[in-house]
Amino acid sequence: MRVTDEQVLPVVVAVLAGLVNKRIVAAINAAGGLAAGLSGADGRILECRLASPDLGFVGEPVAVHPAVLTALTSAGVVPVISSIGYVPGAGPDQLVNVNADTLAGEVAAATGARELVFLTDVEGVRDASGTTLPALTAQDARALVASGVIAGGMVPKIEACLHAATLGVPVRIVDGRAAHSLLSRHERGTAIMPGG
Repeated sequence: MRVTDEQVLPVVVAVLAGLVNKRIVAAINAAGGLAAGLSGADGRILECRLASPDLGFVGEPVAVHPAVLTALTSAGVVPVISSIGYVPGAGPDQLVNVNADTLAGEVAAATGARELVFLTDVEGVRDASGTTLPALTAQDARALVASGVIAGGMVPKIEACLHAATLGVPVRIVDGRAAHSLLSRHERGTAIMPGG
């Protein structure tokens, strides 16, 4: 997780909850969908605690409050949630930067999503020989993390996958660079299975 200090936090919030979020919303709307941009702080969706003093304003989720998301999806609106959460306090809530993969896993689990698909810049999870695995159990995923085969930014993605899969949400990691990757996701990428 990146360090987010007091000077960087406003920039992170402006870029993630503003520019990036609104570009995604505009793209969905231009493609014929109906989307609305939110952050995890809007509607108090993603309640967090500070992850570590060393990381500054980086949040670790403690609860998802999906009422706003449920209202939007019931109305046919696609919520686009930026990875900004909040830490409740005596005064105004403290905004915090949250790992986007963690946010996705928490929201999918809390809302009982039909499926959670991570679009990445790789074909899926690879084993030690570099072969893309079509499926991966929780036990195998933990072993690959422990051995260092899964490392870096893929670790929080796998943790989010495992959390959602354990709660019954089907999860798949797919190469988002491939044309029609969402439409053909069941033939591509890596499915994450909850069992051992």
